[in-house]
Amino acid sequence: MNRLGTSLELGAVLVTFGAASALPATNDFQTAVEACQRRDYRHAIPLLTRLAEQGHVRAQVRLAGLYYGGLGVARNFALARKWFLAAAEQGHAEAQYRSADMLRKGLGGPKNLALAFKWFLRAAKQGHLEAQAQVARMYAQGLGVKTNPGQALKWERLAAGRGHAPAQFRLGLRYAAGRQVRRNRRAAVHWFQRAARQGHVRAGYCLGRAYDLGLGRRPGLARKYYALAARRGHCRAQYALGLINFQGRHVKRNYKRAFRLFRRAADQGHVQAQYMLGLMYEKRLGLRPTHWGARRWYGQAARAGYAPAQFRLCRLHALGRVYRPELMAGYAWCHLAASRGKARATAWRDGLARKMTPAQIFRAKRLAAKLKRRPRGDPPSPSCLESSCGL
Repeated sequence: MNRLGTSLELGAVLVTFGAASALPATNDFQTAVEACQRRDYRHAIPLLTRLAEQGHVRAQVRLAGLYYGGLGVARNFALARKWFLAAAEQGHAEAQYRSADMLRKGLGGPKNLALAFKWFLRAAKQGHLEAQAQVARMYAQGLGVKTNPGQALKWERLAAGRGHAPAQFRLGLRYAAGRQVRRNRRAAVHWFQRAARQGHVRAGYCLGRAYDLGLGRRPGLARKYYALAARRGHCRAQYALGLINFQGRHVKRNYKRAFRLFRRAADQGHVQAQYMLGLMYEKRLGLRPTHWGARRWYGQAARAGYAPAQFRLCRLHALGRVYRPELMAGYAWCHLAASRGKARATAWRDGLARKMTPAQIFRAKRLAAKLKRRPRGDPPSPSCLESSCGL
């Protein structure tokens, strides 16, 4: 009984001592947090550094965040990575995610995809939503881990079910294309809707595309979702909405609105939009006719290799719609369009050849080769180059 009583007294003393020693650390951390909220980093950083060195996990995370963002100190990715990893080792999910992200990007040290995957997976198993989405992506693309479509689908479904918009969009793409799942367009539309409601731009475009193809009960909704994505600068959505206004589908035909939308997409490098602008200038559709405008926009699309624009440009030159008939320029553009399978361009090229001397034909072919090699200017924006929605 005496030994038992002594043990209990010793345990009580140790607990009391532990609580008393933890209290100053807690108070210091709270003081540092309040200083950060006041942007008084001069006092916050020494406190956080001392606590972090003592192993205080929340202080380590907070200090790493200051170094990462350059708040109150010079930005230092190496120190940010050090303290995120220190907190990650103690099981802090956000620190595990941040460490993995820095390892994936090579911030503060060498890039290490295998180690990044390890920390993403640890955070994902603790329920970290962004980490779950990253694990799905890395399994799908074989980044830092062997490609595993089954595991990718498992984590993608988990993140999508918890409301992660990019994961919802990718799951919609899976169902649309039938990748690792049975093709199900209704399921694709469902996941596109959930992502679009959170403001995911590409999902909004794909949802508009689905309604445009008649996959929903109300095809007129295509215009609504295209407009949401177009307002956010999505190039394909701008072109698709312009085409709806140009053709008068689900809305009264409006050439002026179509022109504005085509112009916005064309300025981002969308070749079909550039072609449509040229067509509108040439055909006098809601605009003051100007063949110079047609030549400009056809020319941009033609230099990007778009055969219909090359053929229209050939006609403008051959018929003298810009300045005077230019047989060699017309032949060159028809030659390029014909090489891309444009049948009418072949007939026009052969017709022009009958009006030209062998020397002119030789020079026209050299011009075609030069036009083919000519730099195409600024590259299109990413939203113009995105793959289709799989619908």
